[in-house]
Amino acid sequence: MKTQRDFWQESHDTVMAEMAQANNPNTITCLAGGEEMIRVGPDGFWVRGVKVEQDDKEAKIVYNAFKEFLTWSQLTRG
Repeated sequence: MKTQRDFWQESHDTVMAEMAQANNPNTITCLAGGEEMIRVGPDGFWVRGVKVEQDDKEAKIVYNAFKEFLTWSQLTRG
């Protein structure tokens, strides 16, 4: 059963995602617990607010971060 905090967190995450999208419609932002975990935009990738260098390891770093985000999301769903 979801608690009031669960509903608040979901609403907060939705609002934050909508704000991020409104500020830059060409950017995808994944939030975890109300905090930005992954951001993908035309100017690069960020994982937990740190820009990922564009090199031969970039895809692996972003993939692993996205996998962590999906795991967190699945574990925290009510």
